[in-house]
Amino acid sequence: KEEMAAGVPVVAHNSGGPRLDIVADGSTGLLADSEEEYAEALAALLIGPDAAARRTAMAAAARESVSQRFSDEAFACEFCARL
Repeated sequence: KEEMAAGVPVVAHNSGGPRLDIVADGSTGLLADSEEEYAEALAALLIGPDAAARRTAMAAAARESVSQRFSDEAFACEFCARL
């Protein structure tokens, strides 16, 4: 999530666990299952016809997602709700 907070779209492994809760595939980053899918995801973000626009949109969505879900305020609200 640090990369996302910095506005960097991520390519993460689609293996379950916390990444699936953090990365929204196609919105805040891309998920991949194989080396081929990793290569395709990276190519889409780096050299595809709409790569720059896609990176910009994903970066904004990633920053917004992290700020809403992992801010101090969100943490405090979640903590208090569990008391």
